[in-house]
Amino acid sequence: LSIGSEKYKKEIDLPNVKVIGSLKRLQEALTYYKLLVCPLTYGAGVKGKIGSAIVAGVPVVTTSIGAEGLPLTDGEECFISDSPEEFAEKCN
Repeated sequence: LSIGSEKYKKEIDLPNVKVIGSLKRLQEALTYYKLLVCPLTYGAGVKGKIGSAIVAGVPVVTTSIGAEGLPLTDGEECFISDSPEEFAEKCN
């Protein structure tokens, strides 16, 4: 759900991963997906989407930056990791 996701659409070619870019109706889109992956390393534009996914019951994997300022605990409301290996593992 990243604004800059257009460049990643070409780079990520995996059968179970879809880079969807910007959305006009997030709540509707959340009914179709099994996981919100938010590898946020700076900024704050995606944090509202993280909260929306959690409220909709969609599991979330994010970084400590993505979870910053939100009342989230790793393994409870979402999965949080800054290690690339652990982050990928939590996405499975």
